Amino acid sequence: MTGPRVSESDVDKAFAAVSGAELLNGLLEKISPDRVEERFESELQRLLEKRIDSRKPVDLDQYGTPVINDLDQLQRVATMYARSGLVPGSYLWKEFDWGNPEHFRMLVARVAIAISFGKKFGMDPLTSLKWVYVVNNVPSLWGDAVPGVVRNELRKRGDDYQETKKYTGEGDARTCTVTVKHIRADGTVIEQAEPFSMADAKKARLTSKGPWQDSPDRMLLHRARTYCLRNMFPDIMMGLAVAEEERDVVEQVETRRVLSLNERLESAKLKPEPAAAP
Repeated sequence: MTGPRVSESDVDKAFAAVSGAELLNGLLEKISPDRVEERFESELQRLLEKRIDSRKPVDLDQYGTPVINDLDQLQRVATMYARSGLVPGSYLWKEFDWGNPEHFRMLVARVAIAISFGKKFGMDPLTSLKWVYVVNNVPSLWGDAVPGVVRNELRKRGDDYQETKKYTGEGDARTCTVTVKHIRADGTVIEQAEPFSMADAKKARLTSKGPWQDSPDRMLLHRARTYCLRNMFPDIMMGLAVAEEERDVVEQVETRRVLSLNERLESAKLKPEPAAAP
């Protein structure tokens, strides 16, 4: 048997007249817990909307890009981008579930970290999401974003950057040599060249991986360029993870893990069984 029906105005009067335990006890005598929960959620939503409306909106620059000045704005922008679903696949882990609130909160945190990471190198939020690549939970820059970061930093100093690349040889001798010229504001010129060959890639056990088979010249370029930039600009490259390197490191660690396990298993097979006690 259900209790007496309660009108919307009765609920409004109850909310206005009492609070706390008295409110809940009074309502539960007349209405089902589901109805109380429904009303509570409605009131909570109203309060949240009021709180959100009272916050200063995030400003946009002349290009329509959000201007982030504090942690609250970073959180709001990250939430907006996460809700849009327009985030790179590297931000979503294998078990990610859009319907799981905890998963969504973690996604927002990842997007926020990526935006903050990119901002450090002069990128706007959308550019950060494009060029910050998560490898084994490590925010990394990939592709042409790496020399872009160096160029931007040198430009701030009034310096110039020139880069040339040259390919030679075939097979294991195929080599990409990247030459970087750093022209300082005072006219001083520092130049350095760094080669990287397929033989180097084979020695590092890289050539069996998909990118090295599909676009070997491009991968040789990334390696030679990154080594050259690290040697010439350690202050700019300090702490900067490069996605192509991080991905190879993770795969190499996993490969060594498997090899080590196989070696232990083989070693166990070769060991003589202990002799039975007399």
